Amino acid sequence: MFADELKGNASKKRQEQAKLRRQKLKEERRKKEQEKQKNELENGNIEAPNTKATSAEIDIDSLKKEAAASSSSNKSSSAVEIALQQRKLRNDAKLLHRSATVLQAFRRSYRSTQKLVHEQTDILEKRLMDLQTLSKIISQKTQKRYCPPPALTNTMLNQLLYITHTTARYQSVPSLISDQHVSEKRYYSKISPMITNRHVNLLVVLIQYAILPGLHSQDDHLDPAIVWMESKQGQNKFLKLIRLVLCLIAVKKSSGAFLATDTQAAVLLDFIGDIVGIGEESVSENVVQFCKQYLFKQEVRQKPIVLGRRPLSLGFFDLIQLLRSLLLFPSGQKVNVIPPSADRERRNCIPQHERLRSSAFFALLMKIAKHENDLILKSRIVKEIFTVPILTWKMEKKLIDDLLGSEKKGGMPLFLEYISAFMDYHSNELHSLSSVLAMDDTTLTICPSQPVLSMCANFVQLGVSCPVLNGSNKSLFEYKAATLYFNFMSIVVDAVPRAAFSSRDSEMGWLKKGSVLSPIVLSNVVRDQCKIFTSESFVREIFRIACNKEVLGTDNILKKKDSKDIKMEEELASIKTQSATALAAKEASIDRTTNFWQKSKWAKNLKNIFTGKEKRKDSNKSGKGALMNTSSLSRELASGQHDDIPKPGDRLKKTETQDIESQVKLFFALTRAYSIIISRWGGGGREVINLYTSSSTTKLQKIISESADPIVIPLLNVLSFSTPFLSSSWGIIQSRSNVIKDLHGLTDTKQCSIPVGSRQLTVKIKNGRISFEDEIGSAVLLLMLASLSHSLIVTDDIELHEMQTPLPIHHLRRCILLLKGLIYRACCLDLSQGKEPTHFGLALFGYSSKIMRDLYDRSSRRALCAPKHWIINDLLEDQIRRCKSYDDYTALLKEPVLRVSPYLVSFKRRLKLFERITTTNREDIQGRNDGHSFRPGIHVHIMRGRVLEDGLNHLNKLGSNLRRRLIVQYVNAAGATEAGLDAGGLFKEFWTDLSTQSFDPNWALFAETQDGLLYPNPSSRAAHGGDSIVLFEFLGRILGKAIYENITIQPQFAHFFLSFLRGDYNFLHMLPDLSTMDRTLYNNLMFLKTYEGNAEDLCLTFSVTKEEFGKKTPIPLIPNGLEKDVTDLNKHRYIGLVAKHYVCDSVKEQSEAFRRGLWDVIDKKWLQIFNEPELQVVISGPTNGKIDVDDMKANTRLTGGYTILDPNIRRFWKVLSSFTDQQRADLLRFVTSCERPPPLGFGSMNPPFTIQRVSISSDSEKLPTASTCFNILKLPTYSSEKVLKDRLLYAVKSGTGFELT
Repeated sequence: MFADELKGNASKKRQEQAKLRRQKLKEERRKKEQEKQKNELENGNIEAPNTKATSAEIDIDSLKKEAAASSSSNKSSSAVEIALQQRKLRNDAKLLHRSATVLQAFRRSYRSTQKLVHEQTDILEKRLMDLQTLSKIISQKTQKRYCPPPALTNTMLNQLLYITHTTARYQSVPSLISDQHVSEKRYYSKISPMITNRHVNLLVVLIQYAILPGLHSQDDHLDPAIVWMESKQGQNKFLKLIRLVLCLIAVKKSSGAFLATDTQAAVLLDFIGDIVGIGEESVSENVVQFCKQYLFKQEVRQKPIVLGRRPLSLGFFDLIQLLRSLLLFPSGQKVNVIPPSADRERRNCIPQHERLRSSAFFALLMKIAKHENDLILKSRIVKEIFTVPILTWKMEKKLIDDLLGSEKKGGMPLFLEYISAFMDYHSNELHSLSSVLAMDDTTLTICPSQPVLSMCANFVQLGVSCPVLNGSNKSLFEYKAATLYFNFMSIVVDAVPRAAFSSRDSEMGWLKKGSVLSPIVLSNVVRDQCKIFTSESFVREIFRIACNKEVLGTDNILKKKDSKDIKMEEELASIKTQSATALAAKEASIDRTTNFWQKSKWAKNLKNIFTGKEKRKDSNKSGKGALMNTSSLSRELASGQHDDIPKPGDRLKKTETQDIESQVKLFFALTRAYSIIISRWGGGGREVINLYTSSSTTKLQKIISESADPIVIPLLNVLSFSTPFLSSSWGIIQSRSNVIKDLHGLTDTKQCSIPVGSRQLTVKIKNGRISFEDEIGSAVLLLMLASLSHSLIVTDDIELHEMQTPLPIHHLRRCILLLKGLIYRACCLDLSQGKEPTHFGLALFGYSSKIMRDLYDRSSRRALCAPKHWIINDLLEDQIRRCKSYDDYTALLKEPVLRVSPYLVSFKRRLKLFERITTTNREDIQGRNDGHSFRPGIHVHIMRGRVLEDGLNHLNKLGSNLRRRLIVQYVNAAGATEAGLDAGGLFKEFWTDLSTQSFDPNWALFAETQDGLLYPNPSSRAAHGGDSIVLFEFLGRILGKAIYENITIQPQFAHFFLSFLRGDYNFLHMLPDLSTMDRTLYNNLMFLKTYEGNAEDLCLTFSVTKEEFGKKTPIPLIPNGLEKDVTDLNKHRYIGLVAKHYVCDSVKEQSEAFRRGLWDVIDKKWLQIFNEPELQVVISGPTNGKIDVDDMKANTRLTGGYTILDPNIRRFWKVLSSFTDQQRADLLRFVTSCERPPPLGFGSMNPPFTIQRVSISSDSEKLPTASTCFNILKLPTYSSEKVLKDRLLYAVKSGTGFELT
């Protein structure tokens, strides 16, 4: 209301007008003042800061003017708002006026200070020049050093500190002497950023001619440092001097050069050395101790230090941290720890002056460490200096030589002394090395290399360059030093990220910001330095020294055979004439007629009591316990009773024993380091990692490679082919008691409860010392298995059996026994414990299973040992017995032992499992084969003259429906349907007729090897056109149907074709498989492989010639192969390509089609529990096709009134025993439509073989007939044995179709 009244008040308007007039006059006066000040400024009478203030005032005045104008024009503003606005303007004007006053005062103070600094600098320079001249004159005249009075030194130091320092004001600044903080404001001195080379010269002269003579003086009254120690002010002064010296050494100018030149830095570094007590002349002990407590911190600084042009605080002194900062950030900025040009310029990416300065500083630190011999100091050097990326590039060669040298002849290199101190100090933390090395002064964004990765690269560079370690000069090699180095590298290699030894062009590290992980590309330069650790030249030289066969006695160990070896050879010799398939069939037939006393466990024990066999004890069970499910050989090794273990009486000379122990310790250290590389980058655990839960393997997948990294190939090449490592490692496994004990723990859960997959190499403290021999047996075994696996790639069967390479056969048998126990424990005993796996344990498990599978596959072609040595007795017997349904049986296929090593389960038991799987699945789909429970089936009409064509038309389109019951009806040549109802027998007859035609080599779908084994004909397409692939798919389905129906067939397939049917063909076995396909071609390739002349003389090219029906066509094996000659350098590749072409490529299309058809009916998981000979037995039963009359007799059912005591039955078995093998096969086909018995014998035949009584009044009344659907032989009651034989042979041989019965 009051404001509205003022609007119409005339006096109020007059007041406002008067106010505006006054403001106008003030503005005019201000303008005059500004012009006056401008003129004075041009004449130099007023300081520049005032200009800023007046200009600011002009801006405020303009704002006032605008505000006044707006207030006059805007009649709607209230009087209160106008008053507040004007008050704010007045306050801003006062603030700017005070600011201008302060700036003017600062400028005047600065100019006066600079004037004083220049004056003091001139005075100090004159004093120091006079002092320098005086010192030189006295030195020339008296040959003594002049020592100025401490008062003069103190005065000159005060002048220097005043010149080189500025004063700043801080709140709560820490004291120089104590760690307490003050709450009040105080002045704090900092190094001036305006230091020039003139100031550095003054400091150098002051130190050289004033401070050092006093420090070295024998008279304490002349030592200025002693005077400074007497007060806190003096101590602060001395610390400022030290800080100034360090700053001049380490900080750069804006131009990129250091503040102190190299000559000046040398003097300053000598000064630092003197005050810590390592100079040539002695210094007061009080001074030395005072300096040490500030120059060497016991704890690592947590906050990062950056050396730049900004002033340094007095709290910064630590020499190790300063050197680390100088190495990391030589430019003074926290960017690009690794120069961007490092990939291209390598060592030249570091400027020479930076290398010189860093080397000089590091050399000082090395002298101090040598003098002090302090464990913590040396440990910090390893932790903080050797974790700097590309450290060796930042050092001069002379310094690197000092690191690689030793203090005394034959001693340990200096950098190894640091490593030893580091391990002693952090002995309880070495298992988490990454945590020990964690530093927060760098991140992956500015330093793309973790500390442990940088440490690995630096020590690899030093180790490869050190003649004491690299093996380049055997006379300089030191076993003790090399053992320490490789033991430590085993810890480092275990801790580095997976990128360290990865062959990928780029690898990621992960930077964690809160809960977010950001990928950072790790430095390829550092990674390349790490990879030198696996270079062929380095590994070859060091392993050649470690694997001295003469010192280790390897040859003698490998030649020895014990009684177990001889017995196994005798067992093998007794079966050597039999093929692998025959051995598999024999194993399947074992104990078919087992009686009660053999089947029942308690009956067996009762029998032993009566026979006195229970009194026999296993003489091999000695020591702490017997191995579980392993051979007595392993028990002997574990208990120390094996013949290869040196006896106590076999003592060597003391020097020889020491040589052997040094050799063995080095061997263990090397094995430990490189077994970790194999376990993490060898991909050995990928075969078994799926056995563990996904939660336990997620972490592992981050630190191990998913497959074998190419970086390990050169390593394995050296171990397998360039050094005697393989034989030496196995010799150590056979002879060293500690290794034997460790390996015994791998198979015996009582001795060591740690699962195989959870094993890891750890460092333990024993008797106050670090021990690296824990699990050393596992490390030796892992690296030996990796080497053996690699060598077997290029080893053919002739080399393995006849040339005894890579190991003698009897030692391979020992290896099989050892690995059998290990795999059994890992698969059947350990997984149930649920412990977390480790990369080392997985690799050990994986390589063991890989070697065993490889050896088992080779044994399937040519036996390495008797079949019983592969299996674990009674394995899965109880599980199979408990199964009732199809789901129960298929669930057993997921058992780890069947997924990884099915050969541990006896073939008979696996065959039984397969038979139960197919039978239960068939009953679920078709119903039981009892004649009453059949489900509706698929009707198929087959004309006897068109078995293949009609089968293809009716059955091929069914696919997986072939598992349903097929009802076959034959149509004779007249077109009439033959009599009879198919309950399975007609299909068996159909399959027999079909296989007889389609697998005939003359039909051109299949070809024969020299041994009469079938494989797809490479020219099948030329013979049958595009229908050949369809025919192969059809035959695969029909074969699957036959296996599914438990029908055995006649054809025998080649080994490599059976491998294709299993779906896991091992391409490493191409050459042995080629020998079965074409022996002549194989011999020619072996001639080329061992040809000592020039391979070019043979005029071969990378091509083969394909011949089809008289037409020859050249086929290149590689692009432009017809023009590429075979030479000595590429002949091994040529041999492999030729074998691949004939064994794989030429039959690939046909094999894949056949396999697709087979897998439509038979799940591939069902087949993968068999090897090739075993699969052949599944398909066709016993190889020789002989019928076991005793087995048939034991499993035959008698019906219609016949009993086992009936004279006719007795005559029948007597007649059957007199038949030839072919006559027995014809009889079996007459009754069952199959001429071969089931793989598991007649006990597995379903329906069982049955003889039904047919009463006759005369011998001529009836012939024997059969019901093939139910495997029934209808046998009349003939009067004599002769009549029975004649009638039976006549009926079998004169069959003209189903109508005969």
